[in-house]
Amino acid sequence: MENEYSEETSDEELTISLLEELQEIHNHPIPINQANSKDLLVLPFISQRQADSIVSYIKRYGPMYSVKELMLVPYLDYSTRNKLSLFIYCDEAPDKSVTGKNKWKQQISGYHQIPLYERKGYQTNTYQGIPLSATLRYRGQWNDKIEWGATLQNDEGEPFFQYRNYPFDYQSYYLMGKNKGKGLVRQWILGDYQLHFGMGLIAGHGFWQNPVGLLSFSRNQLQTISKHTSTDECHFFRGGAVTLQYKHTSMTVFGSHRLLDATVKNGKATTLLTSGLHRTLSEIHRKENVRSIAGGTHIQWTGNHWQWGASALFTQYSKPLEPGSALYRRYYMKGRNFFNCGIHYQYRNSRFTAHGECATDHTGGWGIINQITCQLTQQLQTFFLYRYYDKRYKAPYAFAFAEGGHVQNEHGAYIGYNWTIHRQWNLKGYFDYSSHPHAIYRADFASQRMKIFQLVTFQPQKDLSFDFRYQFSQKEENNKSKTALVDIYKNSGRLQAHYLLGSTKHTTGCYFIYLLPVSGPGKWGKMIAHRISATKGSISGYLSGAWFNTSDYSTAMHCYENGPSYSFSFPTCYCHGWRASAMIRKKWNRLWDITIKYGITRFTNQKTISSSHQLINHPYKQDISLQWMMNL
Repeated sequence: MENEYSEETSDEELTISLLEELQEIHNHPIPINQANSKDLLVLPFISQRQADSIVSYIKRYGPMYSVKELMLVPYLDYSTRNKLSLFIYCDEAPDKSVTGKNKWKQQISGYHQIPLYERKGYQTNTYQGIPLSATLRYRGQWNDKIEWGATLQNDEGEPFFQYRNYPFDYQSYYLMGKNKGKGLVRQWILGDYQLHFGMGLIAGHGFWQNPVGLLSFSRNQLQTISKHTSTDECHFFRGGAVTLQYKHTSMTVFGSHRLLDATVKNGKATTLLTSGLHRTLSEIHRKENVRSIAGGTHIQWTGNHWQWGASALFTQYSKPLEPGSALYRRYYMKGRNFFNCGIHYQYRNSRFTAHGECATDHTGGWGIINQITCQLTQQLQTFFLYRYYDKRYKAPYAFAFAEGGHVQNEHGAYIGYNWTIHRQWNLKGYFDYSSHPHAIYRADFASQRMKIFQLVTFQPQKDLSFDFRYQFSQKEENNKSKTALVDIYKNSGRLQAHYLLGSTKHTTGCYFIYLLPVSGPGKWGKMIAHRISATKGSISGYLSGAWFNTSDYSTAMHCYENGPSYSFSFPTCYCHGWRASAMIRKKWNRLWDITIKYGITRFTNQKTISSSHQLINHPYKQDISLQWMMNL
């Protein structure tokens, strides 16, 4: 659900949630010989043309016995084949008998993070839990028709077996069924689930809602319901949904009942919270104190080239929403009842795809988005996207392409391209412009923003590649007295090399940021990072290190490092210091998978880390991560 009037949800949080979904598919890969186009299109980097080509190849030549056979499938380039190999496996052919044992698949895993330091919140007994985070996952599957699962989590500082935690703070369950045959019921789900209709103006959840993602995941996501498997505690439905299909027409009906975190004053919800943290008594007091009921339907007709659909969604809150008096919140959701409806379309052929959506709400506010993708040549692909979101448009579950974060008060245009000049060279880039006619966060007047992005990849040989990434952004924000807007400019870049030395894989990167703030001199951020990985038999090892030097937190750097499954680590590096980590993974007899990781961050120009309840009274922090996984 979109966080309508809280600035707590970040792009990084949503990105990690989507990466967890890809990790889920990787841990439970797709049986390629039994898959249809719809099964393959859950992967955002696979186009409709590529999915159809894979299915046609298997029908014509029989089942695949090795992922290397993907080289023979038309329209699959080297990069796509490499990505696809992480999410599929070569199973038995569909016409072969399957033993009763192989019909059942189950997996249990646990992840625990142990900090080797103490924050101020524990010393003052402000945090009600212990300095340990724990996540338990259970997944089950029967014969590719029935899937079930549970996710249990406690963040660091959240209490076990207390304050309505039985025993965990966050609990998520689902039971889902699929029917690939000719029955009327094609899919159903009970528990926690995701929806994506149209292009996300009413209900959305996808990989392409940011400018960089659109270059790699250019295909609009399937119109579908899917299981919610991540530890994201906010952006999902809880209840049930079913999809019925007759010939070329399908209909989905869904309902949801959830309790949401909110700040309540005088019987009104002033802020819907999305952090999912319940460590202190005040955070616990705001937990699950607003009830949300939602329901709706989606109808779609699919032809050879055309696809048409219509959606409707009604949402009701148990307490009226009151966004407050801040100027930028003037048009945020207000009241208890909200209704959205709209239509969407898609047209595609071998070289051209156009899709879009038009939606309105109960107040008459409008949202419109259209995208055109052209395959000009086999090597060159272009994108154009236009969006218009009325300042009055209010959609609690919208998740569409938007630079400003909210699907509201934004007009914008995006132009991008993906060009493989030669087998060794690839260029990707975009230009995105957006205007905001009414006040937004940190801009009390009509404002505009602009971004330019360029990624150059050079791969002279199979085991050696380089990439250079540059981004320029300009946005307008209030000056110190809030009497006018001033421009803020930001330049960031990254140069990386990926190579093999013997049996070890290496990645070396240099990063920089230059920020010109509202006032004062420009600020710099610099970082050098290196990663090493190696595998021998059933043991894999990983090392990473980074040195950073930034002016302050506004020019913080983020360096990726390897982590256990479902754990995506992007440590924040600011001021002066270094970061290092080491991880080892061991597999036993296809049953057990154990991962242990140690990480340390050391700051060299300050004596403490963070502030308030998160304060650490020394300039370094260390932690240990442990994950175990059992496949049954």
